[in-house]
Amino acid sequence: MRETTEFTRSTSILIIGEIITFGLSFGSGFFLIRFFSVNDYSIYNLVLVFPVILLNITDFGLYHGCSYYIARLGKLNKKEESRNVIKITLVTKFLLGIVLAMALFFIRGKIDEIIELK
Repeated sequence: MRETTEFTRSTSILIIGEIITFGLSFGSGFFLIRFFSVNDYSIYNLVLVFPVILLNITDFGLYHGCSYYIARLGKLNKKEESRNVIKITLVTKFLLGIVLAMALFFIRGKIDEIIELK
């Protein structure tokens, strides 16, 4: 039971971050639905299909790997190393997001051409 409590306490920052991320994406979804036309929103979703799938796969591995290392380091009373793992995970997720956004930017033109051909 003590190990479960340590794990929960050690990963509370990650859980709070996931809740904030969910709230921001949920809010931005409502914003986009309100201001995009039906055609624009369908193109937006079509373009996001592949990056979102890749981002979910990479995020799943990063989140669970980070949780494991934070719990393990918390058990060994290594708080500074635990913070470093969190920083590395956040920077990696940020860089992956930028790379996927750039990929989205470059394939957008190709998808527009495909949609216009239909």
